[in-house]
Amino acid sequence: MKHPKITVVTVCYNAAAEIASTMRSVLNQSYDNLEYILVDGASKDDTLDIIQKVCAEFPSADITVRSEPDNGIFDAMNKGIELATGDWINFMNAGDMFADANAVRDFFHIADLTPPNDIIYGDTILKYPFGCYYKDCKPKHAANITWCHQSLFARVSLMKRMRFNVRYKYNADHNFIVQSQKQGSRLVYFPRVVACYKDYDGFSTLNTCKRTIDTYEIEGWPKDWRYYYLVVRNFIQSTFHIRSFRGNLEARKLQSVEANTRLRRIADVVPWW
Repeated sequence: MKHPKITVVTVCYNAAAEIASTMRSVLNQSYDNLEYILVDGASKDDTLDIIQKVCAEFPSADITVRSEPDNGIFDAMNKGIELATGDWINFMNAGDMFADANAVRDFFHIADLTPPNDIIYGDTILKYPFGCYYKDCKPKHAANITWCHQSLFARVSLMKRMRFNVRYKYNADHNFIVQSQKQGSRLVYFPRVVACYKDYDGFSTLNTCKRTIDTYEIEGWPKDWRYYYLVVRNFIQSTFHIRSFRGNLEARKLQSVEANTRLRRIADVVPWW
């Protein structure tokens, strides 16, 4: 039986320090029907040179590279959706990596791809300055679903129809899930670790406040005092150029991370970092 074609998209901008490891984690996958799309935002550093060098290491791989200015990370991800020709799509952006060379193969071996299972996801490894933790993403109940886009695959047909709403600059992926479920698609978990990423200096972590403000609108939550607190906090951080993750990291010292029942310490470092 022919395996479904998987599209992996990496978006990047001035990512010379991280793009090679992300690319190799994708291109070394043992899965036999995979296309790789890189969307670069017209980087001004050596990112494009590194992309070309790594591509040359995999001459038989199905790779597409596009480099042009974009209007933010989700606009770039939409460009990746445009180019996708696969059945399922994953976004493994610069700095993120698959957990191991068999991650895609093993995940699609156990996943039930029967409609309306249109969005499927697995577990994740999170890296902190003080160690690496396995994140169990199995939902405890319907209101307790946690997922990371690095460990998630969606049907390409669904993504081409829905796209990311770039109005939500910081949480368009969450909006995509919410809107898809409203239209009858199911978000389904399968127990296999798929990806690893740094949970302290990525786009989401650096913009925690803004993501939560987006979530209020996406979920239709009442704009209570917590909402206005976030608006004020975000204004102060933006005005004085305070990086959100500094406060976030302070609040998530080793003790608080280990108190999270979804996280299990697995190592001081993961070898492929």
